Amino acid sequence: MAVTSGVSFVLSSILTVLLFSGMQIYKGWFSSSQLHTVFGGYLGSILFILMLTAVGNLEATLFGKSFQSKLFPEVAGSLFVAMFASGMVHRVATTTCFLFSLIALYYMNQISQQVYSTSPTASTVSFQTKKRKDQSTPIVLLNHVSWIQQKWFGYVKVHAAQIFSVGVLSPV
Repeated sequence: MAVTSGVSFVLSSILTVLLFSGMQIYKGWFSSSQLHTVFGGYLGSILFILMLTAVGNLEATLFGKSFQSKLFPEVAGSLFVAMFASGMVHRVATTTCFLFSLIALYYMNQISQQVYSTSPTASTVSFQTKKRKDQSTPIVLLNHVSWIQQKWFGYVKVHAAQIFSVGVLSPV
């Protein structure tokens, strides 16, 4: 069942506080063995996911549904806080938290691209050529969306326009 951004913000914030508290209460148990330390890093990555969800939903509530989380400050800040919380448990948990968080961020990005992805559009524009002033040649402008900006900076921007003339194979 889907909930609104405000309710999701409250739920993820509560779960963030509970998970952080549990990690601090059982910090001795996480330090007792290597497997428990790795598990502490895994819980730190879940803390990262919950914080990123809370921040994203707070921004969606305040700034509107079209607002997107960016690499800096939302993702980097959430990752820093999660790694700091894991570091309070054990030093090795910080490293495993970082690795698990990057994996989780990759899969969250893939799911987001599947759900919210749009295909580039093609538009036709006509203009006057230099040789013949009376004939207009259609040109297809293909909007190429920069992969890095779409993935990491959270906004879609036209990176380049490729221009192809009708009947011309290579640009002159």
